[in-house]
Amino acid sequence: MKKLSKALLWFYMLGKRLLLSRSFVVLLCLIPLLIPMLGIAANQDSGMLHIILCSDGTDPAVDAIIQELCETHPVLRFSVSSDADWARHAVQTQKADAAWIFAADFSQKLKAFAAEKSMRPCVELVQRELTIPLRIAQEVLFSAIYRDFSYDIFEGFIYTSVVSEATLPPSEAAHYYSAMPRPDHIVQIEKIGFPQKEDVHYLTAPIRGMLSVFVLLCTLTAAMFFIGDCTRGSYDILSPKKRLLPGIATCFSAAVFSSTVVLVSILLSDLSTGLLHELASLCVLLFTTGIFCSLLCLLFRSSGKLGAFMPWLIIITLALSPIFFNVQLLRPIRLLLPTYYYLQSVYQPDYYIYGAIYFLAL
Repeated sequence: MKKLSKALLWFYMLGKRLLLSRSFVVLLCLIPLLIPMLGIAANQDSGMLHIILCSDGTDPAVDAIIQELCETHPVLRFSVSSDADWARHAVQTQKADAAWIFAADFSQKLKAFAAEKSMRPCVELVQRELTIPLRIAQEVLFSAIYRDFSYDIFEGFIYTSVVSEATLPPSEAAHYYSAMPRPDHIVQIEKIGFPQKEDVHYLTAPIRGMLSVFVLLCTLTAAMFFIGDCTRGSYDILSPKKRLLPGIATCFSAAVFSSTVVLVSILLSDLSTGLLHELASLCVLLFTTGIFCSLLCLLFRSSGKLGAFMPWLIIITLALSPIFFNVQLLRPIRLLLPTYYYLQSVYQPDYYIYGAIYFLAL
């Protein structure tokens, strides 16, 4: 009991000392600012690609396609114009990534293409180069067009190989087509793990990962403070084994402060999935980050060397943790990062156990 009270006293004193450090307080203040900053950016007119949709406005099918593209694909930023020359100039001057110019007789050309009577294109794509994002964007365009294209194929086949228009009027053919099974009935989507919000903007999706990196950064800063104190002889009165106590207390106090700020920030935002779930996941982050940085206090004898290592560690964390992409490269290194267990525990409860194993192992 005496050792526990002494450890808590160390924790209290060293935590209070951290709050007197301006750099540490500045890092804590940056954490709650991250969510509203990215939220404001998400509410702006933004997108990974800027694509201009050109139409003369005389074809209802084209208007329906443009409306669908603008309403259902927030990752892409669309602008609508009736001036094809201006759209080409915008792509040429890098004001837009691409221009999709719909033909004036779009429906007629699409119907003729489906009936194999003509191979004239229905949409002209103008772009400076063919990149991976533009290839993906083209799939979005094809999926929007295919709704009309598939009906033209159906109608062409019916009237060419089955019946005539006199026997089956177009209105009845459209009724039979609408009665066919739809993809949402054919495919069943099942989600595993904890329920998550579905309407997440691509700019706000990495917020959790960025917040976890801030917790790691705050704890690394505390580890640098401890190593600096050891270099100045602040703990020379203690034996080498007992010097571990203030180091662990310093790292865990920083992890507690930063994790608490992260928890409050998430609960006050629309990212929260529930108090108990968020608290449990952040406990995984707190313990894994605290023990990870405590180990770094033993590996580095100079705060300058740890400071030089910190940017590389942050870069590796951003690249290998599932923040922007869940890459499968260098899996052994990913398993050494404390943020990995937190971000996975948000979706999979098994990582509560894996995080505990990681803590005990370190």
